[in-house]
This record gives sequence, C-alpha cells and structure tokens, in this order.
Amino acid sequence: MKFLISTLLLVLIESANAQNFHTIVDSLGLTILERSNTIGSYVSIVKGDSLIYSSSFGYNNPDTKTPLTDSTIFPISSNTKAFNSILLTQLLETNQIDFETPIKQYLPDLQFKDNYTTNHINTMDILTHRWGFPRYDFTYYMLSSDEMLNANQAVVNKFKYMEPTVEFRTKFQYGNNQYILAACLLEKITGIKWEKRLRDEILEPLKMYDTHCDYEQFINSTNRSLGYQNNKEVDIKLVKPFYHVSGMGNMFSSVRDLQAWSNFLINGNDSILSEALIDYNLSSHFNVGYEEPYEGFSSMTYGLGWFIFDYFGHKVVLHHGDNIGHQSLILLMPDDDISIVIIANEGMKSYGFPFCMAYSLLDLMTDRNINDWCSILPGDVNIVSDSTLKEPEPPTVDIKDYQGEFLHEGFGKIRISLLEEKLMIDAGAYKGELIHWSANTFKVYSEEFQTESRFEFILNSKKGIVSVKTDLIEPSVEMIQFKKEVITKPKRH
Repeated sequence: MKFLISTLLLVLIESANAQNFHTIVDSLGLTILERSNTIGSYVSIVKGDSLIYSSSFGYNNPDTKTPLTDSTIFPISSNTKAFNSILLTQLLETNQIDFETPIKQYLPDLQFKDNYTTNHINTMDILTHRWGFPRYDFTYYMLSSDEMLNANQAVVNKFKYMEPTVEFRTKFQYGNNQYILAACLLEKITGIKWEKRLRDEILEPLKMYDTHCDYEQFINSTNRSLGYQNNKEVDIKLVKPFYHVSGMGNMFSSVRDLQAWSNFLINGNDSILSEALIDYNLSSHFNVGYEEPYEGFSSMTYGLGWFIFDYFGHKVVLHHGDNIGHQSLILLMPDDDISIVIIANEGMKSYGFPFCMAYSLLDLMTDRNINDWCSILPGDVNIVSDSTLKEPEPPTVDIKDYQGEFLHEGFGKIRISLLEEKLMIDAGAYKGELIHWSANTFKVYSEEFQTESRFEFILNSKKGIVSVKTDLIEPSVEMIQFKKEVITKPKRH
C-alpha cells in the first residue's frame, strides 16, 4: 500500500511540475512575442523521448487569425548547413573523402586568387568558416540565366575573383559560399545532386516528409508560413537566389520534421551515421573568437554547422537561420537530452523572438532565474545615411548619363537605367533606387535587407562615365569596379 501511495504521489508531483512548466513557457512565449514585435512563432521542446512542450504563439496570418502549426512549412535558411555537414561526414565514414585532404584533389579546377589557398584549403576549412573570406553573398545573387543551370559550380568559379580579408586559417568569418563549395564537393564525389542525396540519405530515413528544397513547391503551398518584417508582409521572391544554390540555406521544413532531425542528432541512428561521427559534428573545431558578454556563457566555438558553448556548465549546440520574413533556431543540449526548435515569421533581426525565447528556456532548463533577455540582448542598429551629415555636391553630369551596363568578369553585370526621373539599379536579383549623395556618388538602401550600399561613378574627360565602383558585392573589402560596356555601332558601307 505504501508503494502505491508513493507511486501515485510521484505521478501527481510530476504532473504538477509539468503543468507549472507549461504555464511558465506559455507566459514566456506570449511576453516575448509582444516584446519582440513578432507576428507569430512556434516552440517545440523534447526531453529524452518525450515531447514536453509544443505550442504556437500569435498568428501565421493575423487577418484570418490562422496560427502556425508544427506542420507549417517555412524556410530554415542557415540551419541547412548542418545537413550539409552530415552528408559530407557520411562520405568520411565510407572513406570517400578525407577532411584534411586539399579540396583541389577532388575539384581540380578549384582556383582562388592565391596559390597557397588554392592548394591547401580542405573540407574542414570550409565547414568551420576559417578560409579567410567574408560573405560575398552577391556571388549567387548575380548569377546569369546560363549560370543558374549549374549554379553551385558557377559560384565556385567566382572564387578566383574574391579578395580575402584575413590570412587563411587565422580567423572565423561566417558565410554561405563555403557551404556552396561543400555541396559542389559532395556532388563531384558522389555524382549525385545535393538535393537528391539529402532526400535519400537523411530525409527519407528520418521520415521528414515535410522537408524539401523546392522553392516553387513552397510558394504554391497552402500550408506555408507567411513572412513579415516590422509587422509588414514581405515577399520571399526577394531571396529567390538562396534557392538556386545548394547546401547553405535552400531547405524548407516544419517544426515536427526539425524535431525528428534534432532527435537523430541527440539519440543517434547508426543506419544514417555512427554516434561517434554525429558527436564529431557537434564538437568544437574552431574558435569563433569572442565570448558572449553575459554571465554563464563560455567562449564560443564552431563545430560542423553549429555554434557551441557552455551555459553554466551545460553544453549548448545551436544554430540560427535568418531570412526575409522568417527565422528558425535549433538548440540542442546533448548531455541533458534536450532539444528545442523555435520558428518565427519575423525576419532579418539580430536578436528577435527565437534568441530571446531560447535563452529564456536555457535559464528554465538549468534551474536558474529567468533573465529578461529582451532587454539584455542588443537591438537592431538603424542605418543612418551620412548624406544627412554633410553638404552634398551636385552631380557633374546629367542624370541620364549615369545609365548603362557595367560588367565585372567574375561577379557579373549591373544595369542602371532611368525610370520616371529615377535612377534604378538591377544587379541580378537585387533591385533598388540610386539616391544621389554627393558629386558622382549615389547610395541605395534596401529596407528588406536593412543595408546601404555606395556607387561611385568614375569619369573620363573624353569618354564620360567609364566605370562604377561599389561596395554592394562585399562591404568589408575595397570597392569593386565594374567597367561600363561600350556599345559599338555597326559601320555603314
């Protein structure tokens, strides 16, 4: 009888704790949703083999009051990278690749500006973001229609035009191009498209039937997440170039599928990858180079597609995906058997709902007082054009003379045209209005991407405008020059 009473008491205590846990997370979600100015979100938490929390906050569509669900399809952006790393690690397990062997041995045509990088860069260098280059995202934004037929290779072909910003293997510099190279490497070794390999080797075995890499399928889905920025719906077509290339951000998924993925990473599945090599992906391989400025955080390192740190002695493995109108965050606590999946339909925020919620849950899971992360984490920086800080000089030529097509042999073509007395830029998938700043310098501001870029036109006294220099391609390097194409008129006979 004593045993029965004790068992019943234990069940009641666990039930009360579960109810209390749900109440706390519900309250956190609603508060953080409002504080972060987010339309909708979804949070899923698994402990061991049990789903201990799963709930939506706010709406997917506020007009119809439609909520997000655990089956709503949304872009996972940079959470794609961890899938890419696992696919390559499968090749490591079968001795088809060695992560320390120069990639040049697998891709003989690989070329960077300097021969040392060309001949020594290996798979570990690219998976840990230590290859010496900044983001250069416009390598895939400015692909021509012909280049899109083999987009991964087309991006890799542009590497020989990229300028490094630090010495090879000396500093962590997060980016996307290195994971496109990883996808290209996988395709070369296996002879199989990255997306098919992903489906056959990971998605099908894990029964991740919601997950795919088909942009058209996503935009035509009746069960897709809408995207917002500053509470205004945004068009995912603005980031369509993400889905021309593979391995760095081209996946769509659901919360329930990502929870299956998280369960695999924590609990293992030898038919996909050995436990030792899963741990290899979730282990530190390179120092990110800074410490989180908050109590309890260790210095941050990078695994293979994951940021890794300790929080008051608990190992945390985390990655965030951010895109126009959407964010996703996966947080693993491998030693505690906990996985957390968070999505939000508010994008392009440094620290929005997913981070504030994740860090609050870290406090809760480690039995600590819950910090006010909405106040602690830094907000987004508003860009103020320095055109307001100085007296601008007038243009030196007529506005129509700035028109033309400007070409860089590596990065592609920029078209500038006059539309209703406004100078418009067309740089592949990127479009915007050039606003005069001073003399022959103009600026373009993208509200969606929250970036400002400069265009400086170069004049020749006899030929007029001969080129334009811009930091649009990569703001951390010297401005890249595009030469104006000269249209030659056919000779009369």
